[in-house]
Amino acid sequence: MKIVFSTSNSLYALLIKLVTKGKYTHCGIVVGNEVYEAKPFHGVVKSEYDPLDWACSVKIKIEEEQLNKIKKFLDSELGCGYDWFGVCRFLFKPLKSNKNKWFCSELVVESLKKIKFFKKRIHSFNYSPQSLYSFLLKKT
Repeated sequence: MKIVFSTSNSLYALLIKLVTKGKYTHCGIVVGNEVYEAKPFHGVVKSEYDPLDWACSVKIKIEEEQLNKIKKFLDSELGCGYDWFGVCRFLFKPLKSNKNKWFCSELVVESLKKIKFFKKRIHSFNYSPQSLYSFLLKKT
């Protein structure tokens, strides 16, 4: 399984870079030949994985049973909306995250929580693509 990261120079991506002080502005999770991601204006989608669409990836070694658990969760979230309030939470902490909507890194972190990837209790809405990337580099 891979976690993939990208960057762009769109206005939305530039705002993310400014707020998170990071290079990466989007992420997804690759299961087999498919990438799952939460995209602005589209919500949670699944598409064919093309490595050329992504700046980098971090490979995570997991058991087949764990991979199936992640895939089951991701499939259940397909069609959920994009969590605009969750993204705004990086600027305005009091805003609450929506349990039926996701932003990209929130979806990836929640997927990893399903297999107890994190040693301590964490909140998926606190991770940006950049902070997730930095965390994974230290862990793998």
